[in-house]
Amino acid sequence: MAIGLFVLLAFDVFLPVPSSLVNTIAGAKLGILAGSLVCFGGLTVGAALGFGLAKMAGPAIKKRWLEEGDAATLRQFADTWGVATLVITRPLPILAEAAVVLLGIQGLSWRKFWPPVLLANGGIAIAYAAFGQMAADQEWLVIALAISAGFPLLLTYFVRKWLQRRQQEEAA
Repeated sequence: MAIGLFVLLAFDVFLPVPSSLVNTIAGAKLGILAGSLVCFGGLTVGAALGFGLAKMAGPAIKKRWLEEGDAATLRQFADTWGVATLVITRPLPILAEAAVVLLGIQGLSWRKFWPPVLLANGGIAIAYAAFGQMAADQEWLVIALAISAGFPLLLTYFVRKWLQRRQQEEAA
C-alpha cells in the first residue's frame, strides 16, 4: 500500500492523480506517521522530477515556444514570486505541477526550490494524513475523501478566477 501511494504521488506531475485523495487515503490506511512520511516522500520526489526535467528542457522550450518579451516577463515573475508560488500552489491541483514546471523552465535554482517545497509538502502530508486517520477512526472516510477531493478543486477554481480577473484588470 505504501509503495503504491508513494508511486502515485511521485508521478503526479505526469499523471492526473488527485494527490489530496491519495494523501487522505494514506493517513486512513497507514496512520499519521507512516502516511505523512509516504506522502511527503512521494510529493517531494514528484516535485523534484517535474522541476528537474523542466530545468533540463527549459532552454529548448524557451527558444522554441517563447518570444523574447514573454520569456523576460516569465523570468521576472519567477524572480519575484517564484518561492511564494511554490508554497501557495502546492496544495492546489494542476497549479502545483504547473508552478513546478514553470519555475524549472525559468531556471529557478535548486537552492531556492527546496526550502518552500519541503516545507509545503511537509505541512500538506501531515494535514491530510491526520485528516485521513481521524476520518477512518470516526468511520466517515467516504465524507473525508469527498472533502479532500472537492476542497482543493474548489480552491483552485477560485484562484484561477482571481488570476483571470487580475489579468483582465492589468490589460485594461
